[in-house]
Amino acid sequence: MGLKYLGQSMSILIQKWSALKKSEQQLLQYGIPLIVVAVIYFYVWLPYNKSIAEVRQQVSYAKEDIVWLKSIAVQVKKIKSGSTSSLGSFSGSFINTVDKSIKQNRLNKYVTLLEKSGNNKVVVKFDKINFDHIVKYLGYLKNRYGILVKTIDVERTEDGKFVNSRLILKKQVVL
Repeated sequence: MGLKYLGQSMSILIQKWSALKKSEQQLLQYGIPLIVVAVIYFYVWLPYNKSIAEVRQQVSYAKEDIVWLKSIAVQVKKIKSGSTSSLGSFSGSFINTVDKSIKQNRLNKYVTLLEKSGNNKVVVKFDKINFDHIVKYLGYLKNRYGILVKTIDVERTEDGKFVNSRLILKKQVVL
């Protein structure tokens, strides 16, 4: 039954083809392959290439993040390895010392919050700052004043170029 139906369908197509004018037949001969190529190109090839480009971009971003994290790890190790015997000290209030150090490091334009939290803690919030600036600043605080970080929250901005950070700084107790 399937072959009989196929044979009938083919004979109907041949009759319709023969009924077409020569110019209509040529239009179909060249138009249908062109449409098939266009469909393959726009619905298969372009999306495939676009997805490959997106994956390559994501890999590139991941590589940049790895390089960035490795450089930060080196800086963190440098800060951690600093000896406590060469720690500086400060006189005056803790919050004033932190405020002065922010100004000395020219970071005051990034500070959105600076407040005292108890006797031995200060909260500092930076917005849209380069992460390297924060790391250098923390090294400065530790080496110059003996101030340590109790907690740090760091979040990348939407554009990925800067970070927003919240620090809780504490006085180091030297025994």
